[in-house]
Amino acid sequence: MPRPTPEQIDEAFDLGGGDFQTWNQGGAYSHDVWSLRTARGDYVVKVFDTSVDHARDETFRTRMAEAIGIELAAIDAGVPAPRPVRSTTGDVLVDVDTPDGPALVRVHENASGWPADGYRHAPFNRRVGRTIAKIHALPIACPHDESTGLWQTHDDAYVAELADRAKSGGHAWAADLEALRGPWQYVRDLVEARKTRTWPLISTHRDLGPKNFLRGPGGGPWILDWDVAGPWTAIEELAGAAVEWAGVKRDEPARPATDALLDGYVKGGGTIDVTGPEVFASWLVKHANWTEMHIRHALDPDAPRRDRSREAVPWLLDEFARYTAGVEEWTRWLSE
Repeated sequence: MPRPTPEQIDEAFDLGGGDFQTWNQGGAYSHDVWSLRTARGDYVVKVFDTSVDHARDETFRTRMAEAIGIELAAIDAGVPAPRPVRSTTGDVLVDVDTPDGPALVRVHENASGWPADGYRHAPFNRRVGRTIAKIHALPIACPHDESTGLWQTHDDAYVAELADRAKSGGHAWAADLEALRGPWQYVRDLVEARKTRTWPLISTHRDLGPKNFLRGPGGGPWILDWDVAGPWTAIEELAGAAVEWAGVKRDEPARPATDALLDGYVKGGGTIDVTGPEVFASWLVKHANWTEMHIRHALDPDAPRRDRSREAVPWLLDEFARYTAGVEEWTRWLSE
């Protein structure tokens, strides 16, 4: 993965020069994130790994352009989020030349605040609910007729094949994967029920859990990482956000946290229309497909970032088991 220098980033985005300071902010499976301080101020730099599955797909740049358009429209409408920085050519997503080849880069203005992940506080959750309602009400044109990729996951024969390969490879989590064949079927059944629903598509963030929020200096939410913005339905995005803000990724979710978010959503003008657990179908599909990708990479000695996938698989399997076991109860939370 090519890594540009601060000087190369500054040249591409005209960030002010000076004696650069940098520090790592981590990142995720498909990108690294670090902060850059210049004579003009602080910025956040994201460098994409274009060797991984979804980033090397030929449609990646098209999807990113759509996501950036949604992000900019939301910011222009008053949604609190750090603004992308345009390059010297006016672009947001830029190939920066390095000795190891081009690096795909974008830069944001810095946003001050504190991580919201793990912060379950009813007044803040209400503000998050209002913010989500504001996003869902924005008149951003949706360029698609369906939410591609969110209603289809892998069949039982394929999951069984992965489990057999994991067992043959001596992976400790092979039995856990085999035990998930039933829950995976449950997700496929929910998808079939979901196909009968006619909730309208909107252009939205598509990943509104706590990990993508900051608590700003004034106590309000700031929304980060719009890279997967695109078509989804308001009610399905709300359902996933409601349980993620209840803490489902950390431990047993707390219903009062969900109730506070839903209260803020309704008071912000949102509508909650839940007919059954199929409201969680596409949220579960996202997790199922993300889990499958890491399983596949953990089993492939030539896969990019294989070590990261091998570390992730055990807790992803645990998450998937907990999520499929919980949706019936969480549906009641949204319905009552």
